[in-house]
Amino acid sequence: MPDDIVLLRDSDLLIYARILTVWRPISKGQFLLYDVPGILAVLRINRTQLTVLCMVSKNHYNADIPSLGCVANLSIIRHLDDDGNVH
Repeated sequence: MPDDIVLLRDSDLLIYARILTVWRPISKGQFLLYDVPGILAVLRINRTQLTVLCMVSKNHYNADIPSLGCVANLSIIRHLDDDGNVH
């Protein structure tokens, strides 16, 4: 469904295009709210770039690209368009 909200202990679902809001429980009934449109605005990237950033940055499934961290990955990804071309 469009505008789905997800409640989970992990933020992996941020990469899925249909998810716009993630509520993550942290402790004692408190939650972190991830607002994807807000994240995109702050990072100055689009949804495709966020997906790529999540895939190449350290997570539960793989490590960072050797010698690159999340900040370097973001800098590179900002220069890619939706087709993966550098602009």
